[in-house]
Amino acid sequence: MTPLIIFYRILNQEELSLLIMKTKILVYADEGVSPYYLRHLVRWLKQTLPVEENLEICRVGADFLLYDPLWELFTRLLIIPGGADRPYHKKLHGLGTVRIDNYVREGGGYLGICAGAYFACKSLSFEEPNGEMFVASRSLGFFPGRAVGPAYGNLFSYTSPIGVRAAPLIINHSGKRCMTLFNGGPYFDQADSYPEITIEARYEDLPSQPAAIISRQLGKGRVVLSGLHIEYLPEHCHMGEDNVVEAREKLKTTDAILGQYRESLLSYLLNSESEGSSVSATGLIES
Repeated sequence: MTPLIIFYRILNQEELSLLIMKTKILVYADEGVSPYYLRHLVRWLKQTLPVEENLEICRVGADFLLYDPLWELFTRLLIIPGGADRPYHKKLHGLGTVRIDNYVREGGGYLGICAGAYFACKSLSFEEPNGEMFVASRSLGFFPGRAVGPAYGNLFSYTSPIGVRAAPLIINHSGKRCMTLFNGGPYFDQADSYPEITIEARYEDLPSQPAAIISRQLGKGRVVLSGLHIEYLPEHCHMGEDNVVEAREKLKTTDAILGQYRESLLSYLLNSESEGSSVSATGLIES
């Protein structure tokens, strides 16, 4: 009787990724994340993600990104939402940011919104509500320059919506304009000087119209950073402060344009294997 000999070997990460479907959307939900903007983000994702792909939204903490051995293989997109950048840095700097960087370079997607955008820049400067300037370096460096905020000055609070306003946005490739929610986010300083960076949209009413949303191709993966709360859904906001009500009503006037635009940003991130190095180059937005 001829013996049956079975040969096997351990697959490397690239081979495993070919066998495993990337069906997870990871949303960071640890210390520093704003519960309010987290709820808006999850609602937006549920409304927008393509049903046919059966993508699962998973809220994860720092320990998961640090120590889960296989999250990169299952993850289609990692989102770091709004809140406060310093707790993100405290928990993820080092092993966490190394793994996030490798994940993107190997074909993943990263969406950073407000604090998640500050966190992904090489450096940041932030004017605190008391006028003091906080300046720091960050290790991801997806934007190789400096995030400067709040873009509209230090009318901002960590505990109230006093800094909320509607910011007029110019979408670069089409010239379309829409209103988008702002609350303490940055602009990306001298983004034009970095050839690897694509400016997707600009603040229309700030001097020199600095970059408000940027993208880049990084290795096999893609990054989108937004200083604005593109995830905000006016119909789910029930806050009564005058400035919030005013912002909400202004956003409703261009909601269709913003809705189409943020859907194109999400599609760009979910389809890293498609051609095109920017959102507009993918042809996902109607001109």
